[in-house]
Amino acid sequence: MWSIFLKKERKEGEEPYFVARLVIMESLYLYLLLLLLSEHLCSTVSSLESWQWVDSVNVTKWYSPLDLCILNNDTAANMDDVLQHCRHQLDQHQIPYNKQQPIRCIAGNSWPSKSGFCSADDIVYTQRYNFRRTIVGHDDPTRQPLHNFFAKLSKNNGSFLLIGDSVMQQFVSAIACELERENIWPDPSQFTNTDEVKYVTINDNDAPVPMKFLPIYHFVNGRYDRVANYSMLQLQRNVEEYVNKYNTLVIVINMGLHYVSNPVPHFSKEDYIQQMTMALTYLHSVSIRFLATNKKIKIIWRETSAQHFPTPGGYWPGVRYASDMKLACVPIKEEDIPHDWRNTEIRNIIQNHHLNSIEIMPFYHATLPLWNQHVNGYKQDCTHFCWTPYLYQTCFRYMENLDL
Repeated sequence: MWSIFLKKERKEGEEPYFVARLVIMESLYLYLLLLLLSEHLCSTVSSLESWQWVDSVNVTKWYSPLDLCILNNDTAANMDDVLQHCRHQLDQHQIPYNKQQPIRCIAGNSWPSKSGFCSADDIVYTQRYNFRRTIVGHDDPTRQPLHNFFAKLSKNNGSFLLIGDSVMQQFVSAIACELERENIWPDPSQFTNTDEVKYVTINDNDAPVPMKFLPIYHFVNGRYDRVANYSMLQLQRNVEEYVNKYNTLVIVINMGLHYVSNPVPHFSKEDYIQQMTMALTYLHSVSIRFLATNKKIKIIWRETSAQHFPTPGGYWPGVRYASDMKLACVPIKEEDIPHDWRNTEIRNIIQNHHLNSIEIMPFYHATLPLWNQHVNGYKQDCTHFCWTPYLYQTCFRYMENLDL
């Protein structure tokens, strides 16, 4: 390629000099290209290493006695039988345990999804090694990330709004389990659904922090919506209410698993880009509007988690395109990671539209290797994850470190 630029400089009788010069410049070009590729690969490897799952050395401190009994179950029995057996064993051996431990905080459940527990028919619980693994640097059960997060919100008259689909709904449930693990919510009966506004009180002298889940699965007009753009209007109404009422608002939002890369009407990749641009542009405008005031607005997009269907990249292709697909959860190959178009497009939207007030909470790489932590079974669910106390610790740590 350098011959194009050197052609005009070439003079008669300078053939050897010209060729040598050309070889040197092309070699330099190739060297620089390889250097850039090497830096990119090293950066990718470093990024993946920071999300490495390793064996936890504190399994007995993260889990309850009931959980530990379940994890030691080596049969393919259904979970109702396993729970009954474990409770009987604990009572028989007079091992104290919390008999009020809610289903949503029992190892292997997928509440509030309807898929139940991770199926022992697929993998018995003694071989579900991910249930005993943690992300590097997140194996300290004495830490209280949510205590610190809500304490900062409480001191600043803050509020917490979570927005998204059923996978985000699972995140809300996990927050409740962590609040109970940290003994902030000592009574499990305090949280029985994701429909009501819940309050988190850290200190008696500080204001309770409202926590609300706003279910928005997508921004497509539904068949039962009587108002055009109903989901967008719901988003605006709730955000404006909380912004006006509280001095600090943290919003964690994600949706995307209902959109596919195939040309499904209203749910295509193009629809996703258009609708997420609309929503994120609005949220960014809210944050900018209050920059000159004493209010603090944090907008956080939590990365879309990995799916593990047998497709390039693991994403669900849409019903029409899955008729010949064997529905089983499989690992995502390293070369298929670039097929994570949902998170890529969100980064592009934020960058291209200069939505610099929106932060991104990493989560995709944390879930990338967890192909055997889905419910699967007869439900054939390779989307929702089965709960463990380790699964969301990176998210909780991210929330703890927010500048509020």
